[in-house]
Amino acid sequence: HNGYSPWDIQTQSELLTSTFDLEQPLHLNPFGYPPWYVLLVWPIGWLPYAEAGRVFMLYNLVFLFVGCYALTSGLAPRKRLLTGLALGFYLPVLGLRAVGQFAMPVFAGLGLTWLAIRRRSRWLLATSTLLLLFKWHLGAIPLLSCLAAVAARDRALLKSSLLPITV
Repeated sequence: HNGYSPWDIQTQSELLTSTFDLEQPLHLNPFGYPPWYVLLVWPIGWLPYAEAGRVFMLYNLVFLFVGCYALTSGLAPRKRLLTGLALGFYLPVLGLRAVGQFAMPVFAGLGLTWLAIRRRSRWLLATSTLLLLFKWHLGAIPLLSCLAAVAARDRALLKSSLLPITV
């Protein structure tokens, strides 16, 4: 909140303790997300909590839309719309939105990985890798399985993607 560094755990603990009038300071874990995540959510830190929560929900919905759009790229427009609506009301997705979990970048990464493989786009594959590894414990196995599929079918795409993925 108010633009404090996510890596400044002491300041965060003091801010939360005073904001919520806690008797004892909070013990916080180190910030575990990649630096590009900070660039994405840093502007939200300047907003009051209620507005920040709504913007955060909007971020999740945008990533949900991107993932759904990418995964349904081969379908007719009507089927894409119906799939998107069904996904928006899928119980686990409603749960993620309700508690404010930020797992939708992983879903968007999965969708974009599928689209990158279909379009043979190394830069899209690199971008999707960033999103899949946003939460590495959720995205590592899907990423490895997708890269194994690419290696089995299209070694040229895999080789040309290694540099963008590494960067």
